[in-house]
Amino acid sequence: MRSKLLMLVLVGITAGPAFAAKKPVAPAQWEQEPDSFMGMRFDKKVDDVLPLCPSNGISETMCHDKPYQNSFLIRRGPPLDFGYGLTVFAGGDGIESFYMTAKSEDYASLSHLLISKYGAPTERWTEVVKTKGGAEFNDETLAWQGKKVVIFAHKYSGDINTSTVSIKTLVAAQRQAAEIERKTKEGASKL
Repeated sequence: MRSKLLMLVLVGITAGPAFAAKKPVAPAQWEQEPDSFMGMRFDKKVDDVLPLCPSNGISETMCHDKPYQNSFLIRRGPPLDFGYGLTVFAGGDGIESFYMTAKSEDYASLSHLLISKYGAPTERWTEVVKTKGGAEFNDETLAWQGKKVVIFAHKYSGDINTSTVSIKTLVAAQRQAAEIERKTKEGASKL
């Protein structure tokens, strides 16, 4: 009888923590949240941080093309280990977002640079994407979300040859999500 009682107590002691309610873990705070990208601050107007590119297109320094609506194509950005394109979107009081494109073959270098600069992503997920020809690829998305800024890096974006990074103010991301939701509801109401 004593051995049964002792066994019951030992099982209770060792199994107790396994059955205890788990306390919710607070999400990790993003310590390296940026207030700028490539030297351009979110709270500044594009014209205040970069000159307009010369009409002949030849510039020794970073500059921007004439805007198309609210987007500015950036030329002569800082050299990286790979080629890239950069567009800045302005609105309100300053820059709202940055959109970078690169070849998907350079995604490993791109993601390494982002992780080196901004720390580990707050989220990471993969999914299989399929081309029209039937080929399948493992897509990866890295995400960082802070109090004011959100970053998404996509290995494949639109096609299997292009990787993208978008860096947005949280206000701009929320406004964009609301606009997508509005258009979706509008379209659905027409069905």
